[in-house]
Amino acid sequence: MIDSIKQILRGTPIYVLYKNLQAKTFEINPRKFISNKYKNFYGTEMDFFTPQKLSEKIQLLKIYYYPNSKKVAQAADKYKLHTFLQEKGLEHLAVPYLQIYNKPDDFDMSRLPGEFVLKKTNASGLNLIVKDKNKITEKEIKKKLKYWFTFDYGKFSHEPHYSKATDRIICEPFFSNLGNEYRFFMVDGEIGFIQVIVWDWAEKGKSQRVNDEFIIEGHSKHYRLHFDKEWNLYWKDNDTPAIEISKPANFEYLKQISKKVAEDFPVVRVDFNEINGEVKISELTFTPASGYLEILKQRPDIDVALGEKLRIEDYFE
Repeated sequence: MIDSIKQILRGTPIYVLYKNLQAKTFEINPRKFISNKYKNFYGTEMDFFTPQKLSEKIQLLKIYYYPNSKKVAQAADKYKLHTFLQEKGLEHLAVPYLQIYNKPDDFDMSRLPGEFVLKKTNASGLNLIVKDKNKITEKEIKKKLKYWFTFDYGKFSHEPHYSKATDRIICEPFFSNLGNEYRFFMVDGEIGFIQVIVWDWAEKGKSQRVNDEFIIEGHSKHYRLHFDKEWNLYWKDNDTPAIEISKPANFEYLKQISKKVAEDFPVVRVDFNEINGEVKISELTFTPASGYLEILKQRPDIDVALGEKLRIEDYFE
C-alpha cells in the first residue's frame, strides 16, 4: 500500500518534500534513521555495537567506512570504474562508452548514433535508453540532464559514498542483445550468493518513468533469482515466471574475476553482462538497495551465515 502511494506521488512536490525530510533526518542522526528503517524492513533491531548479521554490517560500512574510502568512490562511479578496472588489469571488461558530459550543455545529440544510453555516473537508476533519437529532442534530454545534475543521489538514497564522486553523465552504446545479468555478491573476498536478473523489456518497471517503445527512463521490469556458489536456488521474487536458469558456461571465469575485484573491498556486488558475445562488468555496487536486501529479509539464515564470514573490525581502526 505504502509503495503504491509512493509511486503515485513520485515526482510531485509532496514526494520531493518527503525525500528532503528523509535526507535531512539521515544527515542529522544517521544511526537513529537507520535503526528505524532497519527495524521497519527486517523486523528486528539493528545491533550497532556487536553486529552479527551481514545486513547490520553493511549498514555500518555504509555510514562509517565506504564514505571515507577513495577506492570505493572510484569503483562505484561508472566513469572512474574504467580506471579501477585498468589498474586491476581488467580494462578489457569495461563497457565501452561514446561520450562523457561534465555539464548538461555539453550534450550534443548530433554527434551520437541513432541509439544510445545515458547514465548518471554516481547514481543508480538515473538512466535514459534512447532506441531512436528521432523520437526525442535534444532540448528534452538536456532538461533531464539538468535535473540529474541537481539531484544528489547519495544524499537521497542515504548512501554517502555516491556523493563523494564528481557529477557526470556517461553515454554508452545501446546493445539490443543483452541477456540475463549475473550479479556476484562478494563477502570478504568470497561468493556470498549470485543474483540473476531476468529483464522483461515488454513490461514497464516500477521506476520506469517513460512509457514509450523507443524511450525508456529508469529500470525496466525484471525478475530476481538468487543462487549459492554451487548454483542451488536460494530464493526468487514471488512473481517470477516458471523459468529455468542454467549456470552460465563461463561460470568459473566469472568467479575468478569477481574474486579479483573483491580483493579490495569487504562487500561488493560485481555485475556482469554479456555484450556481443563478450563478458563486461557493467557496475560495482557496494550497498545494493541501500543495504535493505529482500533475500536477507526472506532468508535470515543466509544473513547470519554471511555475517559470520565478514570480520568488520578489520576495516575500522
